[in-house]
Amino acid sequence: MTSAPRRRSHAAQGSGRPPRRSRLAVPCLVAMLATVVTATARAQDDVRVRDAGPGRPGRLLRAALAEPHVLLVGDTATIALRRDTVFSRTVIIVGTSATVASTVEGDVIVVGGDLFLHPGGLIAGNAVAIGGGVYNSTLALVQGERLAFRDVTFLVTRAGDELLLDYRQLAYEPADGVRLAGIQGLGMPEYTRVDGLSIPVGVVGQWAEPALDVEATLTYRSHLGTADPRVEVGLRLGRRTRVELAAARTTATNDAWIRGDALNSLLTIVVGRDTRNYYRADRAELAIARLWESETAEVAPFLGALIERAWSIGPQPGAISAPWSVTGRDDAIEGMLRPNPPVTRGRTASARVGARALWEEEGLVARAGVAGELPFSTPDDSRWQQLTVDAEIEFPTFASHRLAVAAHLVTTFGDVAPPQRHAWLGGSGTLPTFDLLTFGGDELLFAEGTYVIPIERIVVPYLGSPRIALRYMIGSAGIGELPALEQNLGLRLAIALLKVDWTIEPVSGDQDVSIGLTFGR
Repeated sequence: MTSAPRRRSHAAQGSGRPPRRSRLAVPCLVAMLATVVTATARAQDDVRVRDAGPGRPGRLLRAALAEPHVLLVGDTATIALRRDTVFSRTVIIVGTSATVASTVEGDVIVVGGDLFLHPGGLIAGNAVAIGGGVYNSTLALVQGERLAFRDVTFLVTRAGDELLLDYRQLAYEPADGVRLAGIQGLGMPEYTRVDGLSIPVGVVGQWAEPALDVEATLTYRSHLGTADPRVEVGLRLGRRTRVELAAARTTATNDAWIRGDALNSLLTIVVGRDTRNYYRADRAELAIARLWESETAEVAPFLGALIERAWSIGPQPGAISAPWSVTGRDDAIEGMLRPNPPVTRGRTASARVGARALWEEEGLVARAGVAGELPFSTPDDSRWQQLTVDAEIEFPTFASHRLAVAAHLVTTFGDVAPPQRHAWLGGSGTLPTFDLLTFGGDELLFAEGTYVIPIERIVVPYLGSPRIALRYMIGSAGIGELPALEQNLGLRLAIALLKVDWTIEPVSGDQDVSIGLTFGR
């Protein structure tokens, strides 16, 4: 590892001014040198990041250690980079907090403490605190970014003349025992055209020895008039390995990929537009997952088993009762009375295998999830295997423009899968010019590309700049095989969370105009 001489005092790296001829000069210089030597008593050590962990903190630290730098490893409460001192390279401080009143011609990185900027301080690069905060001064200048990673740090272990740094999360760890889950025992409510209002109530237990998490909830579903139990048990085998067991009675869906729970609940209440089909099920699932990570990527494969007993749930065709909504309550095409497809009643027992992955680097963000199901017992004795893939990527293009592409795939091998393994698309959230969930089956493909252009010359107070987005959507679904793909072209105008969408089907000329929220398709 290359680094600057680490026992240079602040005076040795000073601005080169001639010393003032004063009786106080020598005592002050001696005191300053004594402070620095105490703070850097182990500055001759080499430092290596043994476990960089996920995300940006480890990447920043490794990059800084690979370049010329000044390393300060302190035993004192705070290391002071004093005024009238110049550091010609990045300064890395390990194991304590730091104050900066000097000039640093690089970054200042504090590991395991806070970074305090004092008047007169100048940092030409970034001011970084890992495991602490960056505290500003109006009379200090940071030309780069101020970055505070409060939730993670690096533990220091000595191995001879080498200091090893290992990533550690600083998430809140409650005391052993049982407490109420969520907010005073209440979990996040949901609203659907099947359950009405669902309110989970539960308790959580956590113990360090063994490393065990237990959560038990009871979810009241207002339209069904029932309370569904759920129990989850998690065993932590180190930071990267976990075994989970869950058993529940639930209202299940294969269409949650279209929209998140919060947005789907809001649209169901306001316009009766629930973009999911449902069935009821008793489910028990066991899985073991292992996390592999680097500074820019993480991959978490899993292996498990699932036992499910499924049955159909309304609304049935001709139903007249549905949960309340502002509009769309009597709509049987796209509203609250839209029927759910019936499923094959019975038990499915399967092995499950898959992985999730994340990659972030230089403004590019890519996510993917893969899940395979291999049943060995089915309600109708059919033999099939199913693969589900979710993927999305977003990256900058020209100027401040960005391109985002998302895709969802369901494909089935062997026999046709039962209806409880079918997925659906069409309408709001996927192909807007078609009726809601028109296409369904055990074969599905959907992809959407969005090119976003911010209009930075216009700034609306409190809302920011508007954005124009060009959209292209393609997809279809069917039973046993994938039909011809349907297309939509769209134009979106958005500001803050509000959006107006215009969409056209290029072959038929059908059009759709909608007003909504931007967190979701």
